[in-house]
Amino acid sequence: MNRLLALSLGGALMLTGAILAPLPGPLGTPFTLGGLVLLLRNSLWVRKTYVRCGRRWPWGKSFVDRLLRRRREKAAKEE
Repeated sequence: MNRLLALSLGGALMLTGAILAPLPGPLGTPFTLGGLVLLLRNSLWVRKTYVRCGRRWPWGKSFVDRLLRRRREKAAKEE
């Protein structure tokens, strides 16, 4: 039940981000990234698709990876 709730919430956040994206300001970005995090953590199919798209468009995957990286990982990588 918990996983289904997380997948539903992630999909709803992604949809909300897509709806808010055309509005002025970065309103859609946090919703989209939050939904992507929930979906990547709870769905094997989404993870496989994300990796496949990352192989096809590496510049896009590296940008999204930088946005999704935690602060601790950023600090450890800089050292």
